[in-house]
Amino acid sequence: QILALTRQIGELCQSSKCLKWLEADLNNTELITQQLVEFNPEIVIHLAWQDIPDFSAHSSLNNLNQTMQLFQALWKTNSCKKILIPGSCFEYNSKKGICLESGFQEPKDFFTWAKLSIFNYLLLETQLRNITFGWFRLFYVYGPNQRKESLIPSVINSIKQGVIPSINTPKNANDFIYVKDIAEFFEMSIHKNFDSGIYNLGSGTATPVIDICGIIENLISSSTHLTEQLEEQTKATSQDVDFSASTDLTSKIFDWKSSTALEDGIQSMIDDI
Repeated sequence: QILALTRQIGELCQSSKCLKWLEADLNNTELITQQLVEFNPEIVIHLAWQDIPDFSAHSSLNNLNQTMQLFQALWKTNSCKKILIPGSCFEYNSKKGICLESGFQEPKDFFTWAKLSIFNYLLLETQLRNITFGWFRLFYVYGPNQRKESLIPSVINSIKQGVIPSINTPKNANDFIYVKDIAEFFEMSIHKNFDSGIYNLGSGTATPVIDICGIIENLISSSTHLTEQLEEQTKATSQDVDFSASTDLTSKIFDWKSSTALEDGIQSMIDDI
């Protein structure tokens, strides 16, 4: 039995015997508290974060407050046994190398301050309440229905129009992970017993942006002509970012690793667009 909260119920929000949709803004604490108390959830998956890509102080504080209000409502029930939330790879301070869950993190902007504040608050509360707490640090998630301004959708659109993608740092390398792999992990974590803590969700491999462009162009037109022009135009740029997830702990505890090849995931996005 699933109670799903959304700001606006649309065509994709189909209810069933096992799934009920609740149209509610997280600021409507009275309605949410009432519904949570009636539903008595055993597991809570909190995926909401509004105004992306606005990571300003105002937006970050607003998201922090909304999350605090949600869990203040949840504490009025005594049914919850597990909380699952996506963290962010931006919480890691290093821009290069392999990111370990045990690595030191401190806020470097208002977004990471808000995320780490939520993590620390829930770590304390779940310990006091004997609730399993999974903080799953997502790396560069991509897939169908992603914001069109994001890297891969924007490059796909440029290539389809025969235009050289507008990219300032093509040598920067990120750890890309397909959204379906993330969804499957969350589903697995619902049923699996595990110790509370931080777990990385990434492919474990950093891929340069220029390589992403080449993959996309080759899949669309069996050519890399535009990518080669972009590479020539930006050959004087530096590589400032080159980091990836250490997935050893996630693999050990959950027996999981990403299964979707980058080319296959990108092809699904091309087909979707």
